[in-house]
Amino acid sequence: MKQYILALSLVLFGFVACTESIPEREPSPVPTEGSQVFIYDNTPTNLKFIPSDPQQFVIKMGRAKEVASSAATIKLVVDDPDGVFTVPSSVSFAAGVTEADVLVKFDLQLGQKSTLTVGFADDNIYAYGSPKRTISVLRDYVWIDMGKVEYNEEDFGFGTALVPIQRAEGTNIYRLPDLYNYYDETIPKGLNLTFTLDDNYNAVSLPDGFTNLGTGYEIYWNTIKYGAYCTFTNVGSKYKLGYIITPDRSKLYVGSASFVWVEGFPGVEAKDYSMALSYLGHFIDPEGKADNAIVKFTSGVDVASYKYAVVNGALTASTAEGVANQIIDGTLASEEDTQGGYKLFPFTDAGKYSVIAVSYNAAGEAQEFGYVSFDFTPAGMESPWVSLGFCSYTDDLFIPMYSNDPLADIPTYDVEILEHKDTPGLFRLKNAYGAGYPYNEPGDYTESDVYIEINATDPNGVYIDYQPMGVDWGDGAAYIYSYASYYMDNGYTLEQAKAKGYCGAYANNVITFPVKRLLITFEGSSSLYYGNINGLWKVDMTSLRSSISKSAHLRSSISRSFNPKATSLTMKSIVPVKVKGKNVPAAVIINNRVAIK
Repeated sequence: MKQYILALSLVLFGFVACTESIPEREPSPVPTEGSQVFIYDNTPTNLKFIPSDPQQFVIKMGRAKEVASSAATIKLVVDDPDGVFTVPSSVSFAAGVTEADVLVKFDLQLGQKSTLTVGFADDNIYAYGSPKRTISVLRDYVWIDMGKVEYNEEDFGFGTALVPIQRAEGTNIYRLPDLYNYYDETIPKGLNLTFTLDDNYNAVSLPDGFTNLGTGYEIYWNTIKYGAYCTFTNVGSKYKLGYIITPDRSKLYVGSASFVWVEGFPGVEAKDYSMALSYLGHFIDPEGKADNAIVKFTSGVDVASYKYAVVNGALTASTAEGVANQIIDGTLASEEDTQGGYKLFPFTDAGKYSVIAVSYNAAGEAQEFGYVSFDFTPAGMESPWVSLGFCSYTDDLFIPMYSNDPLADIPTYDVEILEHKDTPGLFRLKNAYGAGYPYNEPGDYTESDVYIEINATDPNGVYIDYQPMGVDWGDGAAYIYSYASYYMDNGYTLEQAKAKGYCGAYANNVITFPVKRLLITFEGSSSLYYGNINGLWKVDMTSLRSSISKSAHLRSSISRSFNPKATSLTMKSIVPVKVKGKNVPAAVIINNRVAIK
């Protein structure tokens, strides 16, 4: 042991001897003149207060001990943009004291946020401390969890997410916190949707829309920025929102979203005011004098009555809502009933028809609507459409919505084509997206016949009106539209559409459209998406066949990844609807159509 101690002593001696040759480090100089004040670095920069908290806080300030022998008073510089803070004009230190508390009072409403910056008028700031501090203060409610809602952003591709809902204690103010973070974790938290309900949980207002947004924050992947909400309605536990987003000052984008309270809906039993309509085909009366369309009406258990009407033409969710509003405000004549079941509608002309119904509660208040669209040709009537046989059809419209490699997946296959016997150049594709569509599986398409009508009566002015395609891959029934038809629906003429280059062409028995001059949308969405983005869409009648060719595109599979690219166009479109042969006084508005360039 003695040997060990001796050895250790020698080592320590050697260490000391070595360090004697290293010069000592001089400490950083501390100024001894002036105030040498600072704000402590651990002062919080974000403060939150609940309603029961006093509206005040303390900022801890200090000064260097080298100058603390005498008392000192230093003026403060305050930046209070909202004028809600009360801050002393100076901070004082007693002799021998290096710390001082500055009491800040404020007057904020609940839910209000403001920012304060405090610094010193004295230039002699301590070199090793903070010369000023910016503090953000939020006076917020106590938020209580109230269950969960299923939120569906309908227009910009986010889809559905299950998110919590909270209520501000003692109020009727609710919020969906961190809303878009539930869709995409890369979107920061703090983006809250705030709204007000009454005591019966009915929608009252959307006072602030999204809160804690931040200047210039981009909500969507395509850099569209939030603007303002404009509508907020509900039926039972289902709430519907309509909003405007503004990517710049020259355009408005109208969209919609909805959410359903699926868990913990407090104190209110959700009512079933649904209306479902289905077309069941023909019914000819025993005397054979009239052919009728059969429509089945199925109403929810809480529906006290409903009103219904018939219109010419096919409807979409957007146009149907417009017609429903006309039934509600009385501008469209309607029938009323209290019982569901089957109804007969006699038609003397062939064409597309729609039946729409609006449900009412016991208090006579409109609730929900349902509709069905169908083609009808009275029995015994010679169809005005003559089959030309099977043409070659190239689909550069639907498949690009789902394929990541559309150039490889775009199919060319045989489709039956018909022409109106009295209107040369007016064509119909029969079941273009039905059982014969190469990628369809059972359940993907409408079982009844669906016709896509193409107006090529002017070979240089071909257009396709808004109409269903008869296919649904789970993202809503698809609808075709041409840019020229949309342009004309906004009040322009066919000649103007031709001059703009919006129309298709019919030449040498082939119908084509320019790139991006076809459009596609989906049921429940008010967004339009470009079709024919590769310029390959084509109806080729150069080699008509009497039956489907064996060389038609073989059925294959794709991943079906829904990836449409919305247009940047937003102008609304007006589509007139005829009711039993007469024009409706009020036009049906289709929201969020593409803008005319």
